[in-house]
This record gives sequence, structure tokens and C-alpha cells, in this order.
Amino acid sequence: MKVKNLKIGSGKPKIAVPITGSTTDEILKQLNLILKQNDFDLIEWRIDFWKQFNDVNEFNYVAQMISEKLEAIPLLITFRSFNEGGQTKLTEEQYAKVIHNIINCRVADLIDIELMHPKKLILPLIHLAQNQNIKVIQSYHNFKITPEKSEMLEKLDQMQLNHVDIAKIAVMPHTSDDILNLLEVSNSFHHESNLPLISMSMGNLGKITRVSGQLFGSCITFGTVGNSSAPGQINCEILNQFLNTLN
Repeated sequence: MKVKNLKIGSGKPKIAVPITGSTTDEILKQLNLILKQNDFDLIEWRIDFWKQFNDVNEFNYVAQMISEKLEAIPLLITFRSFNEGGQTKLTEEQYAKVIHNIINCRVADLIDIELMHPKKLILPLIHLAQNQNIKVIQSYHNFKITPEKSEMLEKLDQMQLNHVDIAKIAVMPHTSDDILNLLEVSNSFHHESNLPLISMSMGNLGKITRVSGQLFGSCITFGTVGNSSAPGQINCEILNQFLNTLN
């Protein structure tokens, strides 16, 4: 899959770096710091960290500034719900409104739309985004456990039935068996489906899954420049060295 000039799903996993600023100044400082690096492929703007995410005018203004600075670098915009590790609690209707605002701004190249929400809310948003040439990543996060393999595969199958562009699953391991289960699910889905996949186990125990995507089918991994957006993320320079070595 091609997003701007970036080919996702071929070669080594692409590195996404999160922006997690809580103010506009912090967001722009983080962005400028990231842009001094060469070891990443796309930016994820985590707007749930930002205090003004609900101000449509301010959102449009900042989003345009980010887009202009990125030029050919793809921009993924994500609002992560509180129940899946995000910073802010919203009702279902409020979440749908935020996603709608992101789509209508028309600067995102990719958007994260969570699986956990009712289909009657998210299916129209998926279609709206795709009609505006925004690629949809549908995601499932579990910060407590690694579910059974059958449950993880069921989540990924649901995403495929929703006709999204990329499926994403991130779970919390407690044992090495949890790691193996996540990798087995990834490998199986990668070989049986045409849908690009992002998969990872979180935390220190799960770091191995953030560098093994080329073997087990995960097409994007998340690295850091400064602050992380999830436990277990690796500095993007070190992460890129791992990926190049394994490649």
C-alpha cells in the first residue's frame, strides 16, 4: 500500500514516531525535534494528549502547520480512547465527533479508528475517510493481558470485514507464551489475509515484537524521539539499527 511516497507492507517495517504534546507549543517543539532525525518514516499525532483537541479551529490550524512541515512524510492522526490507553474519557458520540473532525480537516494521510466502538458509529466514519483518500487503520489495544489466540484472530477478522486498510493489534504480555501467541496470530493472519497488519506486544517483555515485523508480518512499528506513547517503545535511531541488521 502506498501512502504519499511511502510503500507500507513491503521490505522492513516502517517506523512511526508519536507526537504527544499537551500544548500547541509542545507539539511544534516535538515535531521540530523529530524532523532533525533521519530514522523514521511517518508521524503519528496523538491528539488525545493535546488539551485543545476539541477546538475545531485550533485543530485545523495546528494540523495544517504540521502537514506543511512534513511535506512528503505521511501523517497518521490518532485519538486513543481512555479504555485503550488514551488520556481522555469521551462518550461514544464525542469520540465519533472527534474522528469526524479529523476527517473533515483533510490533512491526515492515515487515521486510527478503534474497533471497540459500535459499528453504527464507526462504519460511516471508515467510509467517509476512505472516500477522502485517507487510509484507515482499525485498532484493538489491551493494556492488561494477551487474549487467547482465537480472540485475537476474531478481532482481526472483524477489522477485515469492516474493509479497513490496515489492521492493528497491541496487547500486554505477562509470559513468553504470550509473546509466542501474538507472533503466531500475526504470522497466521499475514499469510491468510491480504490486509496489512500492525501487531505488537507492549512493555519491556514485548520489545522483541517491535523489531520482528518483517518475519511475522507487521508492517509498521512505533519508535520514539523523546516521549513515548505506549510502554516498550524503542528510540527510533536504535530501532532503525535493529531493523537494518535484521533486514
